[in-house]
Amino acid sequence: MELKQPLARLAVPENEARFAALTQELTRRGLAYELQESDEKATPESSFFFRAPALPQTVHVRNVIVRVGPDAPRVLIGAHYDTHEGSCGANDNAAAVCILLALAEELRARGVPAEIVFFDGEETGMTGSKLYARGMDRKAITAMINLDMCGYGDTVVVRRKKNDRTLAPLFDKQRLKRFSGREVNYLPPSDDASFISERMGTASVAVMPEWDAAFWPALDQYASFSLGIPAELREQMAQLEIMTTLHGGVRDSAEYIEERAMRLAYDYLLDALCAPPAPGLFDRLRGKGKGEG
Repeated sequence: MELKQPLARLAVPENEARFAALTQELTRRGLAYELQESDEKATPESSFFFRAPALPQTVHVRNVIVRVGPDAPRVLIGAHYDTHEGSCGANDNAAAVCILLALAEELRARGVPAEIVFFDGEETGMTGSKLYARGMDRKAITAMINLDMCGYGDTVVVRRKKNDRTLAPLFDKQRLKRFSGREVNYLPPSDDASFISERMGTASVAVMPEWDAAFWPALDQYASFSLGIPAELREQMAQLEIMTTLHGGVRDSAEYIEERAMRLAYDYLLDALCAPPAPGLFDRLRGKGKGEG
């Protein structure tokens, strides 16, 4: 399976063209979808490290929702398909959309229940994910996994907010080691923020060069933003290689997207999503009572 196959049609500056390419690709793969549409108030809150674009007061958002597997409690896996004004959005976020398309097909084939959502409006203040989060069925959705910046680099980075048993396989140390991954306490704001606000367990997944990932712990102490991020740290972060793939940077084009980076994220996510459920506290205590572990 070539993950990059739809990238050229998805990595374009016009959001209407991206929406058309996404829905056509879903139809081609036989993945049924529904639309969730609304006019929402736009805010520039997702532009923390970048120039905030001039936004209209309201934006029309269209989330694209795909359900696979049996009708059962399911994890939500999301990636935004819109792009920052003036950018082709290859790594932000067409690469993750391509990965999510492939995951939807494979999870359907394996009968793994999942809610796959391609969010609109991440670049206008997470308007699409806020819309979805407001109306979601909390009994049906167990946790949220967000994919953003998954097309460049050799190291998976994953951040958790609020521990959740459903997400435990993503943070298994042996699995992270196998897939060149590391857990971090900070990633730039993305659609997971809409679910953190709803007190839901979330995991945010990205891929970046190893040297960039090694720098990321420097942001850990500022992750809550209670002290703010010093100007000099901001300047250093702006020089990271991964930042050149975003928002009009010198590597902000489809030619810089790496199949190996996308494959790394895909394989890691598929392995974790298909892992047996992690034992709960009572299961572990029961096992110890029987002399296990």
